Amino acid sequence: MSYRTEAPPPESDGYRRLVVGDPAPWFEQATSTSPRFRLDLVAGRYVVLCFFMGSEDGAGKRALELVAQNRELFNDEKLSFLGVTVNWRDQYEGRTAESLPGLRFLWDFDLKVSSLYGAVPADTSPGIINVRRSWFILDPMLRIVAAIRFEKDGAERPRVLDVLRNLPPTNVAAGVELPPPVLYLPHVFEPDLCRRLVAAFETDPGSTVPQTGARGRFEQVVRNPELIAEVAGSIQRRIAPEVAKAFLFQATRTSSPVVACYGPQSGLSARRADASHARPGFALSVSLSDDYDGGELSFPEYGRRRFCPPLGTAVLSSSSLLYRVSPVSRGRRHVCHCILYDGRPEVLLTESGRPASDDRVTPPVVVDDQVTPPPAPAHADGRPPEWAPQRSRQLLPRRISPQQG
Repeated sequence: MSYRTEAPPPESDGYRRLVVGDPAPWFEQATSTSPRFRLDLVAGRYVVLCFFMGSEDGAGKRALELVAQNRELFNDEKLSFLGVTVNWRDQYEGRTAESLPGLRFLWDFDLKVSSLYGAVPADTSPGIINVRRSWFILDPMLRIVAAIRFEKDGAERPRVLDVLRNLPPTNVAAGVELPPPVLYLPHVFEPDLCRRLVAAFETDPGSTVPQTGARGRFEQVVRNPELIAEVAGSIQRRIAPEVAKAFLFQATRTSSPVVACYGPQSGLSARRADASHARPGFALSVSLSDDYDGGELSFPEYGRRRFCPPLGTAVLSSSSLLYRVSPVSRGRRHVCHCILYDGRPEVLLTESGRPASDDRVTPPVVVDDQVTPPPAPAHADGRPPEWAPQRSRQLLPRRISPQQG
């Protein structure tokens, strides 16, 4: 099964209902600058998810006016805004444009996100759709802390603004500072093993590869049989028993151990080792050097606490947790990392990367053939835009009823 991507089942009227305390369904959707914006990667701050659905009518305009009048709230540090539109004119005519930091707009022309959050029926059919415009305010763990429906003439706006202005700091969003659910284990690797792993990395530069999406970070798979045996022995003796005690997880195998090196000013933006849970596991990182500054490890969903493990110390967390590595300011940081797995057989995945037994939440939609967007505008040199809705039956919008929302 997938992790935190499922929405609740539709109710009798066909709409999904999300309320305070529910985890927000994760999604990928296009924005003006990214064809695959992921909600789960913006955890660690409050998020306003506004289903204004389009800027052509009064309801949508009033929502956008509220955001514009309080632009200073949205800075990507404490609070971010994600506006959801299903009207292709908002994209083609430039009515809604990303403004960083803080403001982004989702092109939900296939209604995938709107269906997940109950703005449109889960099983949408062609024609006019009654929509339920809403504001969802998510905490840094992407749990719903406020769900506010649009009201006539924008009467809900003072309540939305009151919630936004009174949000507590992100590190105490739950009322207390939350400790990340990680294991911090000293004395896992002996200093001599750390030095030899670093030496093997430095003496074989030809086998190092740059890490995708991380400038200045290089990786090298450990290939020396003696080093592999020592790493495996340390994991078996000193880490596996602690994982079993803390998480009832029997670690019986690992991925190939890798040594990574962070050069000056290099780090990692927020990411997850594995968000699908198709292969449950725990991500292990062991510090191999200590003559550097910066490079702290943090888990944004659980506050701003940073870890700077000394030599030979391990940090172990579920591979589904969001993590970040701050830039190294001096020296070079070396770590050994791998994923711990249990003894269960491999899970068969479909071509999309989802477990074969996991059905999609949002069914395919047949659209109204009469709604046809104009050709996507090209760049001055004739190149197509980076992202434009495909002229296909799956990505065209439906007409929306102006009577509701």
